[in-house]
Amino acid sequence: MSGSKRGLQLFRCMEMGELVPTAAVLDILAEAMVQSKYAGNEKGFLLDAYPMNLEQAAAFESFIAPPTKVVYLSLEQEVMVGRLLDRGNFDDVDEAIKKRCENFQNQTRPVLEKYSANLSRINADRAAEEVTADILANIK
Repeated sequence: MSGSKRGLQLFRCMEMGELVPTAAVLDILAEAMVQSKYAGNEKGFLLDAYPMNLEQAAAFESFIAPPTKVVYLSLEQEVMVGRLLDRGNFDDVDEAIKKRCENFQNQTRPVLEKYSANLSRINADRAAEEVTADILANIK
């Protein structure tokens, strides 16, 4: 949303429900992690919805490090779709949501299996405060 050339390219991918290219995500993550480290943040990082597939997982491990914890917010697909439609972000349209759901089933589930030893599954069909408390308890 910065208006940069890279931002516009990523916006187009997300708008269509496509995954942002792995190299672009790793560049952004590495930049943010380096900036945060130099700002004095030594606690670690929480990544939202990444890695999305086994290719991204392997690249992340190779380029940055293996994750120490994985938090999976579990929610029935119908509830999740309803929340996305209610949210109304630019990429929350029927076709993009359908593609993201397919990507999750086909590409992201194997990532959860890969990291099952470090996986915390949290029921996300509850009040936001309850889910947040569980997330915080799992990342300490």
